[in-house]
Amino acid sequence: MSDTIIAIDLGRYKSVACVYHRATRGHEFRTPDTTPADLDKLFARHPGGVVVIEACANAGWAHDRAVAAGHAVKVANTAAASWTFQHLTRKTDHDDAKRLAELEAIGQRPTVALPDPATRQRRMLIAARQELVGQRVACQNRIRALFAGQGLPTPSGARAWTVAGLAGIEAQSKALSACAPDELWKGMLHLAVARYRSLVEQITQTEQRLDALSATDPATRLLGTIPGMGPRKRCRPTWATPTGSRRPNRSARTRGWCPSSTRAGSRTGRGGSRDAAPACCGSCWWSARGACCGTTRGREPSTRG
Repeated sequence: MSDTIIAIDLGRYKSVACVYHRATRGHEFRTPDTTPADLDKLFARHPGGVVVIEACANAGWAHDRAVAAGHAVKVANTAAASWTFQHLTRKTDHDDAKRLAELEAIGQRPTVALPDPATRQRRMLIAARQELVGQRVACQNRIRALFAGQGLPTPSGARAWTVAGLAGIEAQSKALSACAPDELWKGMLHLAVARYRSLVEQITQTEQRLDALSATDPATRLLGTIPGMGPRKRCRPTWATPTGSRRPNRSARTRGWCPSSTRAGSRTGRGGSRDAAPACCGSCWWSARGACCGTTRGREPSTRG
């Protein structure tokens, strides 16, 4: 175990590094810029030290730079109970960096697994598609609201968003600059339809790239052999790293999720439907730990066999 701990509180532009010594409990602070060049200088100044960083947007590339410099790197889980600040009168970047080093020194710092860069980029692409799908639904609701505001029948069903359905909706629209003062809703409808077409094109490009990545991934192809497993559902179990499985995030998005659910994203944890998940398919994280994800009933199942 290295005697030197390099705890870094990563900021958007400036970071605070606490160089902590286990034996003497002495420490010193440095304030490098949040750039690869400055962090490389910091790592070179303390060879062999244990680098501790927080899980944040900058954690990925900072982790890769530290590993390339020959350091052991640990990523702290900031959502853990030991990283809560409820009764502090002062909380600064220096305090955060020092506490990060102290928790590492006494072995009370919970960590999270950080996958390789390719897996991180794929997760970002999956999350981007999820966000685009949400924006598409919001755009559909906006179009319906414009019709409802004028007392007209609102588009309903999947046929409303086909080529013929969009053509009928677009026939009611008009360029905003050409709208009379009492027909401005037609101009807003024109903008909404253009926005919808743009979102559909972006989702199509994203899904094409995801399909290309899935075709070369053995794990994704294995998930595709499950009955009822579509191309989008098998992209969802993204907490499995190439080196093995780990405990999933405790967020509501992934708690109790099973790839055999009747709908994508269904879950049996807090905020989810208790009846959406059928019998466990046997390929989710919970079943690997001896528990069925379809019977959690609002709480995490026991990981005991």
